[in-house]
Amino acid sequence: MPFGLKAICWVSFLWSLSTLMVYTTLSLYQEQQLHFSKMSLGSLQAYSTLAMHLTNILSGVFVDFFKNHKALLITGSLLSGLTKPLLGYTTSFMGSFYLRAFERITKGMRAVPTDAYISAIQKQKTVGFGFAWKQIAWGTGASLGCILSSLFLWQCGPNFKLLYILAALPTFLATIIIIFAIKLPKDLVIKKVQLSWKFIHHIPHQLWKIFGLVFLVSLARFGELYMGHRFHELGMPLHFIPLIYILYDLPVALASAWMRRMYDNKPWLKLLMIGTFFLLIATTCFFFCQNTIGLLIGVVATGLHIAVTNGLFATLIARHAPIEIRGTAYGLYHLVMGLGLFISNHLTSYVSHMFDTWCAGFGLNAIFAVLVLVVCGCWHCLLKKDFSRKRQ
Repeated sequence: MPFGLKAICWVSFLWSLSTLMVYTTLSLYQEQQLHFSKMSLGSLQAYSTLAMHLTNILSGVFVDFFKNHKALLITGSLLSGLTKPLLGYTTSFMGSFYLRAFERITKGMRAVPTDAYISAIQKQKTVGFGFAWKQIAWGTGASLGCILSSLFLWQCGPNFKLLYILAALPTFLATIIIIFAIKLPKDLVIKKVQLSWKFIHHIPHQLWKIFGLVFLVSLARFGELYMGHRFHELGMPLHFIPLIYILYDLPVALASAWMRRMYDNKPWLKLLMIGTFFLLIATTCFFFCQNTIGLLIGVVATGLHIAVTNGLFATLIARHAPIEIRGTAYGLYHLVMGLGLFISNHLTSYVSHMFDTWCAGFGLNAIFAVLVLVVCGCWHCLLKKDFSRKRQ
């Protein structure tokens, strides 16, 4: 494993550790102590996610035109660490809205440079291996963050202000690693691209088709924070709720370890169908099940879906996009996903608010998951017909 990949994996580990210490409890804190409605929580989730993904396209263009991964990684990491403690001190909806959106913007500043950096330091045939290791690090750090958050709430009670201050420390450590360890290979040659809208024409047609599937998959997804609300509806104590996310994050890490060679060797459309099938299982469990075991199965299935699809999409972009515009391609990927998640979060929260239960929104996600499976199945059949014609 290259030294640069090890460094970025440790950075991803620390980022996810910090994020999960905050986001496993943030929406519950806003619902219980700040008394936000389901619609308000859905709007926070939708707009902050959209802000993050809009930032991704800008950071992708920055990476392509200025060839500087490190500046965005340092800035995004540092600002994220400074913003997290403030989330526990705001008491108004608009204050929470602006802080939540800004914190997600800092993630948008980091995400695309991270993916572009991994695709730059890895060889074309092993790029899936690199993204799998990144997901392993992310899932492991997130699991540890859930455990630390639960232990803190158990020992100190709902002292969210102190919890969010402590959550910022791993982010500052990640910033130090970026400063001293993240470097592009000296022998890497990347063509300079002039700032122009014409560069969009260099993105292959196959990628635009993949972006269409990304949008459909995003409509079927749901905000992971909604899972905590679903358990809380069944009466689970607050300090236990962060622990359920371990069953989401550990499958991401373990399945990514198993998938790290499949990304490079197996048919991508079949892998996407497998990942979407896990999402269908998850949404069905959250919609129908009224017991803890059924919901836990849904959490595990959600983690397996993320493990299969996120690394797969990142690998496909690295495989099809020219290296000189790869940052922009990753930015477009995140933009398309952000638009889908924006619509999905609004619809999920609206339906949940209308029926006064979080399980209602998951039924809508299940319908979109079925639609993705139908589209993938039709695409697979068309590819088989084309292959048969070429053989004849």
